[in-house]
Amino acid sequence: MQLSHLLARNGALAESPEPKDAKPNERKVKPEMSRFLKHLTDPEVVRTIDPRHLLELLSPHQTYLSSRGFNLPAVPSASKLDYEKLIYILETPLIDAPQDLLNALGMINDMATEQGMDALLSAAQQASIALRLSGQTSPADVAVQVWLANPAMLEAQHTWHTFKMPRRMECFSPATDNDSPLLQLTSNRIEACRVNIGDWMDNHNRSSAAQLLLRETGETIVATVRRGDPFRRVETIDNHGIRAVHLRPAAKDTMTLCRRENIFQINSQLKSAREVYRRCFGDLMYGSPDHFIELPRYNFDAFVEHGFEMISPGDLDAIEYIALTEVRFRNGGSQNPYTIYGADDLIVDMEERGYEIALDDSIDSISLLFKFRDVRLQRAIKLYAGNAACYTRDEHAVLIEEWMKLKGFMLERSQVLGAAKDDGALAIA
Repeated sequence: MQLSHLLARNGALAESPEPKDAKPNERKVKPEMSRFLKHLTDPEVVRTIDPRHLLELLSPHQTYLSSRGFNLPAVPSASKLDYEKLIYILETPLIDAPQDLLNALGMINDMATEQGMDALLSAAQQASIALRLSGQTSPADVAVQVWLANPAMLEAQHTWHTFKMPRRMECFSPATDNDSPLLQLTSNRIEACRVNIGDWMDNHNRSSAAQLLLRETGETIVATVRRGDPFRRVETIDNHGIRAVHLRPAAKDTMTLCRRENIFQINSQLKSAREVYRRCFGDLMYGSPDHFIELPRYNFDAFVEHGFEMISPGDLDAIEYIALTEVRFRNGGSQNPYTIYGADDLIVDMEERGYEIALDDSIDSISLLFKFRDVRLQRAIKLYAGNAACYTRDEHAVLIEEWMKLKGFMLERSQVLGAAKDDGALAIA
């Protein structure tokens, strides 16, 4: 089952007008935006788009193109497009370049792969969107057709096509060990969740415009929220002087639900929003804003008890070696003092320089470097005392998590809830 719902589009960029070029046909040095469209320097991406579809994509922006000395031909003459001149204009956008066009071209370029095309074809079929396909239809042409038919669909598929799981995640779990059934994630429920998130963002000067997408892959439900940050004023310079562009940057937050362990994870740079996501997704998925509570999954008790000898691959032959690269301690006090020990390999450094780090329950975080056997790849991870960890979630993460569980750095949900029950019983006694 795939759950992909584009529920809102973010606000547009606002900017001050710039006087038009008095000599649009003259090729000369003009102020340009940074070449964030450098991926279009390969003319083949544009050349593979059906000329009729390319004209339809470009026609709303005829005024800008004309100011750059490029006039679109009539549809019957679409094959006579001057690709060299068009590509030069797309490679070197001016400050007044239409943002809608630049954004569309960027997404079309990213989706112009076999994998991107397959995702778009599947989404279009599910939405009963008819595309004109022939033996010569390119991935880029499929992307253009989807954009012309349903821009929101291309945006949604582009989100997942370019999605990367964030490294830092904070863990939450149900308050009890009795798992409730997951509710059906209907469009109405997802929209209500999006509105609640947007309302909170709006009340905190970040706009009610928000985008919420969900999909299920295997045992995991992944949600991504695109939201606004506070408005910013950016100064630009060109031949007409200095002027300001006002814009609202977009930020991305990610949530996941592991259905096997029933563990909910949140990544957001906006710390105050994590509580909003905890409540909104608890209500969306299980009908209760308080369904999820913080899960103190990462623990250094075993490390303190057994010492540095724990930092070894143990019985996991696929791991060649593990280096302890950093340990941070909380020292206590009104100024939140801390002490950090760091080295390429702290254990080796202690042996070489003849000192010892005393481990105790004031450890705040540790960093480790994993080297896997028969591959050059290394993976750095950081564990925080409590519910947060930072590492790449890929196929190697499975092995790292297995090691963390074996060594007691990462607790199973049942272990955490069981310890909480025991503590409660002792308190009552």
